[in-house]
Amino acid sequence: MKNRTLLLGLMFLFLSFIGINSVNAQTNDQWISLGPNNISGRSRAVIFDRFNNNIIYSGGVAGGLFISVNNGKNWQEITLGDGQQNLAITSIAQDNNGVIYLGTGEGNYKRNGFGINSDVIGMLGNGVYKSTTLNETNKNWASNLATDQEKYDWATQNISFQLLDFTKPTTPYSYGDGKAFVNKIAVNKATNKVYVATDAGLMLINNDATNWTAVSAIPATATVGDVCISNNGNIAVYFTDSEGKIAISSDDFTANSIILNSANITTFDANALSINRIRLAFGINNPNKLYAYVNYLIEDEEGYRSYEEILIRTDDINNVTWRRTTPTSYSNGGDPASMSIVVDDRTTPEIVYLGGNYVRKGYDANNSDIYYWESISQYSNSFGSTDGVRTSPSYVSKGIHELLIKDNATTSFDSTI
Repeated sequence: MKNRTLLLGLMFLFLSFIGINSVNAQTNDQWISLGPNNISGRSRAVIFDRFNNNIIYSGGVAGGLFISVNNGKNWQEITLGDGQQNLAITSIAQDNNGVIYLGTGEGNYKRNGFGINSDVIGMLGNGVYKSTTLNETNKNWASNLATDQEKYDWATQNISFQLLDFTKPTTPYSYGDGKAFVNKIAVNKATNKVYVATDAGLMLINNDATNWTAVSAIPATATVGDVCISNNGNIAVYFTDSEGKIAISSDDFTANSIILNSANITTFDANALSINRIRLAFGINNPNKLYAYVNYLIEDEEGYRSYEEILIRTDDINNVTWRRTTPTSYSNGGDPASMSIVVDDRTTPEIVYLGGNYVRKGYDANNSDIYYWESISQYSNSFGSTDGVRTSPSYVSKGIHELLIKDNATTSFDSTI
Protein backbone atom coordinates (compact mmCIF):
# COMPACT_ATOMS: atom_id res chain seq x y z
CA MET A 1 0.00 0.00 0.00
CA LYS A 2 1.11 3.53 -0.77
CA ASN A 3 0.45 6.48 1.49
CA ARG A 4 -0.78 9.57 -0.29
CA THR A 5 -3.06 12.56 -0.08
CA LEU A 6 -5.80 13.17 -2.62
CA LEU A 7 -6.83 16.82 -3.05
CA LEU A 8 -9.64 18.33 -5.05
CA GLY A 9 -10.29 21.82 -6.39
CA LEU A 10 -13.41 23.94 -5.82
CA MET A 11 -12.69 23.34 -2.19
CA PHE A 12 -9.94 21.16 -0.79
CA LEU A 13 -11.15 17.89 0.62
CA PHE A 14 -9.31 15.20 2.43
CA LEU A 15 -10.06 11.56 1.75
CA SER A 16 -9.35 9.25 4.66
CA PHE A 17 -9.81 5.50 4.56
CA ILE A 18 -10.46 2.78 7.07
CA GLY A 19 -8.01 3.01 9.91
CA ILE A 20 -7.90 6.81 9.67
CA ASN A 21 -11.10 8.33 11.07
CA SER A 22 -13.31 6.24 8.79
CA VAL A 23 -17.01 6.56 9.55
CA ASN A 24 -18.74 5.22 6.45
CA ALA A 25 -19.29 1.53 7.02
CA GLN A 26 -20.27 0.84 3.43
CA THR A 27 -17.47 2.54 1.53
CA ASN A 28 -14.94 3.32 4.26
CA ASP A 29 -14.59 6.76 2.69
CA GLN A 30 -14.75 10.11 4.45
CA TRP A 31 -14.29 13.55 2.94
CA ILE A 32 -13.23 16.52 5.05
CA SER A 33 -13.31 20.08 3.71
CA LEU A 34 -9.94 21.78 4.07
CA GLY A 35 -10.85 25.29 2.87
CA PRO A 36 -9.72 28.04 2.42
CA ASN A 37 -13.06 29.26 3.76
CA ASN A 38 -14.95 32.54 3.39
CA ILE A 39 -13.00 33.46 0.25
CA SER A 40 -14.69 34.20 -3.06
CA GLY A 41 -14.06 32.21 -6.21
CA ARG A 42 -13.56 28.60 -7.14
CA SER A 43 -10.26 26.92 -6.29
CA ARG A 44 -8.91 25.84 -9.66
CA ALA A 45 -5.24 25.55 -8.72
CA VAL A 46 -3.49 23.59 -5.99
CA ILE A 47 -0.03 22.08 -5.53
CA PHE A 48 1.93 20.35 -2.83
CA ASP A 49 5.30 21.99 -2.22
CA ARG A 50 7.83 19.58 -3.74
CA PHE A 51 10.51 20.38 -1.17
CA ASN A 52 8.64 21.00 2.10
CA ASN A 53 6.38 18.49 3.82
CA ASN A 54 2.80 19.50 4.65
CA ILE A 55 2.98 22.74 2.63
CA ILE A 56 0.10 23.34 0.18
CA TYR A 57 -0.53 26.31 -2.10
CA SER A 58 -4.07 27.13 -3.23
CA GLY A 59 -5.26 29.57 -5.87
CA GLY A 60 -8.80 30.92 -6.24
CA VAL A 61 -10.11 32.37 -9.48
CA ALA A 62 -11.29 35.44 -7.58
CA GLY A 63 -9.64 35.01 -4.21
CA GLY A 64 -5.87 35.14 -4.67
CA LEU A 65 -3.12 32.87 -3.33
CA PHE A 66 -3.17 31.00 -0.02
CA ILE A 67 -0.73 28.76 1.82
CA SER A 68 -1.25 26.01 4.39
CA VAL A 69 1.72 24.74 6.41
CA ASN A 70 -0.16 21.84 8.01
CA ASN A 71 -1.84 19.87 5.21
CA GLY A 72 -4.84 22.17 5.08
CA LYS A 73 -5.80 22.53 8.74
CA ASN A 74 -5.70 26.31 8.31
CA TRP A 75 -4.57 28.86 5.74
CA GLN A 76 -3.07 32.30 5.34
CA GLU A 77 -3.03 34.60 2.32
CA ILE A 78 0.15 35.36 0.40
CA THR A 79 0.00 38.76 -1.28
CA LEU A 80 1.21 38.93 -4.85
CA GLY A 81 2.67 42.42 -4.62
CA ASP A 82 2.08 45.17 -7.17
CA GLY A 83 -1.00 46.17 -5.20
CA GLN A 84 -2.69 42.79 -5.65
CA GLN A 85 -3.45 43.72 -9.26
CA ASN A 86 -4.96 40.34 -10.01
CA LEU A 87 -6.60 37.69 -7.86
CA ALA A 88 -7.66 35.29 -10.63
CA ILE A 89 -5.20 32.46 -9.91
CA THR A 90 -5.87 29.65 -12.38
CA SER A 91 -2.67 27.58 -12.31
CA ILE A 92 0.30 26.99 -9.99
CA ALA A 93 3.53 25.13 -10.78
CA GLN A 94 6.90 24.66 -9.07
CA ASP A 95 10.15 24.05 -10.91
CA ASN A 96 13.18 21.97 -9.91
CA ASN A 97 14.72 24.95 -8.09
CA GLY A 98 11.69 25.58 -5.91
CA VAL A 99 10.52 28.59 -7.93
CA ILE A 100 6.73 28.94 -8.02
CA TYR A 101 4.85 30.27 -11.04
CA LEU A 102 1.26 31.54 -10.93
CA GLY A 103 -1.00 31.88 -13.96
CA THR A 104 -3.96 34.27 -14.02
CA GLY A 105 -7.16 34.54 -16.07
CA GLU A 106 -10.00 32.02 -16.18
CA GLY A 107 -10.23 31.04 -19.82
CA ASN A 108 -12.24 27.89 -19.20
CA TYR A 109 -15.30 30.00 -18.44
CA LYS A 110 -14.90 32.27 -21.48
CA ARG A 111 -16.95 30.16 -23.89
CA ASN A 112 -19.26 27.19 -23.95
CA GLY A 113 -20.23 24.74 -26.66
CA PHE A 114 -23.24 26.79 -27.73
CA GLY A 115 -21.39 30.04 -28.43
CA ILE A 116 -20.40 33.08 -26.39
CA ASN A 117 -22.33 33.39 -23.12
CA SER A 118 -21.73 36.61 -21.19
CA ASP A 119 -23.11 35.02 -18.04
CA VAL A 120 -20.14 32.66 -17.70
CA ILE A 121 -17.15 34.74 -18.75
CA GLY A 122 -14.32 34.22 -16.30
CA MET A 123 -12.13 36.83 -14.66
CA LEU A 124 -9.40 38.41 -16.76
CA GLY A 125 -5.77 37.76 -15.92
CA ASN A 126 -2.74 39.99 -16.26
CA GLY A 127 -0.03 37.43 -16.96
CA VAL A 128 2.30 35.13 -15.03
CA TYR A 129 3.79 35.76 -11.58
CA LYS A 130 7.13 34.29 -10.46
CA SER A 131 8.35 33.90 -6.89
CA THR A 132 11.38 36.06 -6.11
CA THR A 133 12.36 34.50 -2.79
CA LEU A 134 11.61 30.82 -3.35
CA ASN A 135 14.55 29.46 -5.32
CA GLU A 136 17.45 27.01 -5.23
CA THR A 137 18.97 28.72 -2.17
CA ASN A 138 16.01 28.38 0.15
CA LYS A 139 13.65 25.91 -1.50
CA ASN A 140 13.68 23.84 1.76
CA TRP A 141 12.67 26.91 3.78
CA ALA A 142 10.32 25.08 6.17
CA SER A 143 12.73 22.33 7.24
CA ASN A 144 14.33 24.32 10.08
CA LEU A 145 11.12 25.88 11.40
CA ALA A 146 9.49 23.98 14.26
CA THR A 147 5.98 25.38 14.67
CA ASP A 148 3.15 26.25 12.32
CA GLN A 149 3.28 29.85 13.47
CA GLU A 150 6.98 30.10 12.65
CA LYS A 151 6.27 28.75 9.18
CA TYR A 152 3.38 31.14 8.60
CA ASP A 153 5.46 34.06 9.84
CA TRP A 154 8.29 33.16 7.46
CA ALA A 155 5.95 32.58 4.53
CA THR A 156 3.93 35.78 4.90
CA GLN A 157 7.04 37.90 5.51
CA ASN A 158 9.36 36.36 2.94
CA ILE A 159 7.46 34.76 0.07
CA SER A 160 6.99 37.38 -2.61
CA PHE A 161 6.15 37.43 -6.31
CA GLN A 162 6.79 39.63 -9.28
CA LEU A 163 4.67 39.95 -12.37
CA LEU A 164 6.70 38.96 -15.42
CA ASP A 165 6.19 41.99 -17.64
CA PHE A 166 6.70 40.08 -20.87
CA THR A 167 3.67 37.89 -20.05
CA LYS A 168 1.25 40.81 -19.71
CA PRO A 169 -1.61 40.95 -22.23
CA THR A 170 -0.88 43.32 -25.09
CA THR A 171 -4.27 44.95 -24.60
CA PRO A 172 -5.14 45.33 -20.90
CA TYR A 173 -8.63 44.32 -19.77
CA SER A 174 -9.54 42.86 -23.14
CA TYR A 175 -11.34 39.54 -23.46
CA GLY A 176 -10.03 39.38 -27.01
CA ASP A 177 -6.40 39.16 -25.88
CA GLY A 178 -5.53 35.49 -25.45
CA LYS A 179 -2.66 36.24 -23.04
CA ALA A 180 -5.30 37.42 -20.53
CA PHE A 181 -6.17 33.76 -19.97
CA VAL A 182 -3.56 31.34 -18.61
CA ASN A 183 -5.14 27.89 -18.55
CA LYS A 184 -2.21 25.84 -17.28
CA ILE A 185 1.45 26.09 -16.30
CA ALA A 186 3.54 22.91 -16.36
CA VAL A 187 7.20 22.16 -15.65
CA ASN A 188 9.18 19.52 -17.51
CA LYS A 189 11.09 17.97 -14.61
CA ALA A 190 13.49 16.31 -17.05
CA THR A 191 14.64 19.68 -18.45
CA ASN A 192 13.22 22.24 -15.96
CA LYS A 193 11.52 24.07 -18.82
CA VAL A 194 8.34 25.97 -17.94
CA TYR A 195 5.38 25.85 -20.34
CA VAL A 196 2.41 28.22 -20.22
CA ALA A 197 -0.87 27.28 -21.92
CA THR A 198 -2.78 30.41 -22.97
CA ASP A 199 -5.69 31.33 -25.19
CA ALA A 200 -3.06 32.58 -27.66
CA GLY A 201 -0.80 29.57 -28.06
CA LEU A 202 1.69 27.59 -25.98
CA MET A 203 4.52 29.67 -24.53
CA LEU A 204 7.94 28.58 -23.24
CA ILE A 205 9.63 30.73 -20.58
CA ASN A 206 13.39 31.01 -21.11
CA ASN A 207 15.90 29.76 -18.53
CA ASP A 208 16.42 33.08 -16.73
CA ALA A 209 12.73 34.04 -16.94
CA THR A 210 13.42 37.24 -18.86
CA ASN A 211 11.27 36.38 -21.87
CA TRP A 212 9.11 33.72 -23.41
CA THR A 213 8.70 32.36 -26.92
CA ALA A 214 5.82 30.70 -28.70
CA VAL A 215 6.17 26.96 -29.29
CA SER A 216 5.99 26.92 -33.08
CA ALA A 217 4.51 23.43 -33.23
CA ILE A 218 1.27 24.83 -31.77
CA PRO A 219 -0.56 27.55 -33.77
CA ALA A 220 -0.15 30.99 -32.18
CA THR A 221 -3.89 31.57 -32.62
CA ALA A 222 -4.83 28.33 -30.85
CA THR A 223 -6.50 28.15 -27.46
CA VAL A 224 -4.32 25.79 -25.41
CA GLY A 225 -6.50 24.21 -22.76
CA ASP A 226 -4.08 21.80 -21.10
CA VAL A 227 -0.41 20.83 -21.06
CA CYS A 228 0.62 17.68 -19.23
CA ILE A 229 4.19 16.42 -18.78
CA SER A 230 5.18 12.91 -17.71
CA ASN A 231 7.98 11.99 -15.33
CA ASN A 232 10.31 11.21 -18.24
CA GLY A 233 9.60 14.38 -20.22
CA ASN A 234 6.80 13.35 -22.58
CA ILE A 235 4.59 16.38 -23.27
CA ALA A 236 0.91 16.23 -24.24
CA VAL A 237 -0.94 19.39 -25.25
CA TYR A 238 -4.64 19.87 -25.85
CA PHE A 239 -5.36 22.82 -28.11
CA THR A 240 -8.11 24.13 -30.36
CA ASP A 241 -7.63 25.91 -33.66
CA SER A 242 -10.17 24.76 -36.23
CA GLU A 243 -10.95 21.78 -33.99
CA GLY A 244 -9.81 20.20 -30.76
CA LYS A 245 -6.54 18.25 -30.99
CA ILE A 246 -3.88 16.57 -28.86
CA ALA A 247 -0.22 16.97 -29.80
CA ILE A 248 2.55 14.86 -28.29
CA SER A 249 6.31 15.43 -28.06
CA SER A 250 9.19 13.69 -26.32
CA ASP A 251 11.86 16.31 -27.05
CA ASP A 252 10.44 19.67 -25.91
CA PHE A 253 8.74 20.11 -29.29
CA THR A 254 11.73 19.80 -31.54
CA ALA A 255 9.29 17.44 -33.21
CA ASN A 256 5.69 16.66 -32.46
CA SER A 257 2.74 14.77 -33.83
CA ILE A 258 -1.04 15.14 -33.64
CA ILE A 259 -2.42 11.99 -32.03
CA LEU A 260 -6.09 12.96 -31.62
CA ASN A 261 -8.69 15.16 -33.29
CA SER A 262 -12.47 15.23 -33.60
CA ALA A 263 -12.49 12.29 -35.99
CA ASN A 264 -11.14 10.04 -33.23
CA ILE A 265 -14.15 10.91 -31.06
CA THR A 266 -16.65 10.14 -33.83
CA THR A 267 -15.30 6.58 -33.93
CA PHE A 268 -16.71 6.22 -30.41
CA ASP A 269 -19.84 8.37 -30.91
CA ALA A 270 -21.16 9.04 -34.40
CA ASN A 271 -23.22 11.98 -33.07
CA ALA A 272 -20.14 13.89 -31.91
CA LEU A 273 -19.89 17.38 -33.41
CA SER A 274 -16.91 19.00 -31.72
CA ILE A 275 -14.57 18.74 -28.75
CA ASN A 276 -15.25 21.24 -25.97
CA ARG A 277 -12.46 20.41 -23.53
CA ILE A 278 -9.87 17.73 -22.72
CA ARG A 279 -8.03 17.03 -19.47
CA LEU A 280 -4.85 14.96 -19.79
CA ALA A 281 -2.99 12.61 -17.45
CA PHE A 282 0.07 10.38 -17.85
CA GLY A 283 0.78 7.27 -15.85
CA ILE A 284 3.30 7.51 -13.03
CA ASN A 285 5.03 4.16 -13.45
CA ASN A 286 4.24 4.04 -17.16
CA PRO A 287 4.92 7.56 -18.49
CA ASN A 288 4.12 6.46 -22.05
CA LYS A 289 0.49 5.75 -21.14
CA LEU A 290 -1.81 8.73 -21.70
CA TYR A 291 -5.41 9.29 -20.63
CA ALA A 292 -7.67 11.90 -22.24
CA TYR A 293 -10.88 12.92 -20.47
CA VAL A 294 -12.95 14.46 -23.26
CA ASN A 295 -16.06 16.63 -23.12
CA TYR A 296 -17.72 16.93 -26.53
CA LEU A 297 -20.88 18.27 -28.13
CA ILE A 298 -23.44 15.99 -29.79
CA GLU A 299 -26.54 16.62 -31.86
CA ASP A 300 -29.31 14.02 -32.05
CA GLU A 301 -31.71 13.37 -34.93
CA GLU A 302 -34.11 16.05 -33.66
CA GLY A 303 -31.35 18.64 -33.62
CA TYR A 304 -31.07 18.71 -29.83
CA ARG A 305 -27.55 19.45 -28.61
CA SER A 306 -25.99 18.33 -25.34
CA TYR A 307 -22.65 17.61 -23.70
CA GLU A 308 -21.21 14.12 -23.40
CA GLU A 309 -18.08 12.80 -21.69
CA ILE A 310 -15.71 9.98 -22.48
CA LEU A 311 -12.41 8.80 -21.03
CA ILE A 312 -10.09 7.26 -23.58
CA ARG A 313 -6.53 6.04 -23.26
CA THR A 314 -3.59 4.93 -25.32
CA ASP A 315 -1.25 2.45 -23.69
CA ASP A 316 1.74 3.70 -25.69
CA ILE A 317 2.08 7.22 -27.11
CA ASN A 318 4.68 5.87 -29.54
CA ASN A 319 2.13 3.46 -31.03
CA VAL A 320 -1.21 5.17 -30.51
CA THR A 321 -4.42 3.16 -30.30
CA TRP A 322 -7.26 4.90 -28.47
CA ARG A 323 -9.45 2.73 -26.26
CA ARG A 324 -12.71 3.67 -24.58
CA THR A 325 -12.33 3.46 -20.80
CA THR A 326 -15.78 4.66 -19.66
CA PRO A 327 -19.06 2.98 -20.69
CA THR A 328 -21.46 4.70 -23.12
CA SER A 329 -23.75 5.51 -20.18
CA TYR A 330 -21.05 7.39 -18.27
CA SER A 331 -21.81 10.93 -17.11
CA ASN A 332 -20.28 13.18 -14.48
CA GLY A 333 -22.36 16.31 -14.96
CA GLY A 334 -21.42 17.23 -18.51
CA ASP A 335 -19.99 20.66 -17.64
CA PRO A 336 -16.81 21.27 -19.67
CA ALA A 337 -15.70 23.90 -17.13
CA SER A 338 -15.67 21.33 -14.29
CA MET A 339 -13.43 18.43 -15.30
CA SER A 340 -10.47 16.84 -13.58
CA ILE A 341 -8.44 13.63 -13.73
CA VAL A 342 -5.61 11.96 -11.89
CA VAL A 343 -4.13 8.50 -12.45
CA ASP A 344 -2.33 6.21 -10.03
CA ASP A 345 -0.74 3.25 -11.78
CA ARG A 346 1.41 2.34 -8.78
CA THR A 347 -1.47 0.15 -7.64
CA THR A 348 -2.68 -3.14 -9.12
CA PRO A 349 -5.03 -2.59 -10.80
CA GLU A 350 -4.30 1.03 -11.61
CA ILE A 351 -6.91 3.54 -10.47
CA VAL A 352 -8.26 6.55 -12.35
CA TYR A 353 -10.11 9.33 -10.52
CA LEU A 354 -12.41 11.65 -12.48
CA GLY A 355 -13.92 14.85 -11.09
CA GLY A 356 -17.01 16.75 -12.18
CA ASN A 357 -20.25 16.64 -10.24
CA TYR A 358 -18.84 13.64 -8.37
CA VAL A 359 -15.52 11.98 -7.69
CA ARG A 360 -15.64 8.71 -9.58
CA LYS A 361 -13.08 5.94 -9.24
CA GLY A 362 -12.39 3.55 -12.12
CA TYR A 363 -10.25 0.45 -12.51
CA ASP A 364 -9.97 -2.68 -14.63
CA ALA A 365 -12.09 -5.20 -12.73
CA ASN A 366 -12.38 -7.93 -15.37
CA ASN A 367 -9.55 -7.52 -17.87
CA SER A 368 -11.63 -5.25 -20.09
CA ASP A 369 -10.99 -2.00 -21.97
CA ILE A 370 -14.04 -0.57 -20.16
CA TYR A 371 -13.20 0.04 -16.51
CA TYR A 372 -15.53 -0.51 -13.57
CA TRP A 373 -16.65 2.85 -12.13
CA GLU A 374 -18.04 3.83 -8.75
CA SER A 375 -18.89 7.17 -7.17
CA ILE A 376 -16.97 7.92 -3.99
CA SER A 377 -18.69 11.24 -3.29
CA GLN A 378 -22.16 12.77 -3.42
CA TYR A 379 -23.52 16.31 -3.48
CA SER A 380 -27.24 15.65 -2.96
CA ASN A 381 -29.34 13.60 -0.55
CA SER A 382 -29.86 9.95 -1.34
CA PHE A 383 -33.50 8.96 -1.80
CA GLY A 384 -35.16 8.65 1.59
CA SER A 385 -32.20 10.14 3.44
CA THR A 386 -33.04 12.11 6.57
CA ASP A 387 -29.48 12.91 7.67
CA GLY A 388 -28.82 15.83 5.32
CA VAL A 389 -26.09 15.40 2.75
CA ARG A 390 -23.86 18.17 4.10
CA THR A 391 -23.34 16.15 7.27
CA SER A 392 -22.60 13.02 5.29
CA PRO A 393 -18.98 11.79 5.27
CA SER A 394 -19.28 11.33 1.50
CA TYR A 395 -20.46 14.90 0.79
CA VAL A 396 -18.41 16.87 -1.74
CA SER A 397 -19.77 19.98 -3.44
CA LYS A 398 -20.14 19.52 -7.18
CA GLY A 399 -17.89 21.35 -9.62
CA ILE A 400 -14.62 19.52 -8.92
CA HIS A 401 -11.99 21.37 -10.91
CA GLU A 402 -8.77 19.70 -9.80
CA LEU A 403 -7.56 16.34 -8.48
CA LEU A 404 -4.07 15.85 -7.09
CA ILE A 405 -2.16 12.98 -5.51
CA LYS A 406 0.84 13.53 -3.26
CA ASP A 407 3.62 11.02 -3.62
CA ASN A 408 5.47 9.52 -0.65
CA ALA A 409 3.21 10.81 2.10
CA THR A 410 4.69 10.28 5.56
CA THR A 411 2.15 11.42 8.16
CA SER A 412 -0.90 9.72 9.62
CA PHE A 413 -2.99 12.62 8.31
CA ASP A 414 -2.29 11.46 4.77
CA SER A 415 -4.76 8.97 3.37
CA THR A 416 -3.89 5.34 2.67
CA ILE A 417 -5.18 3.66 -0.48
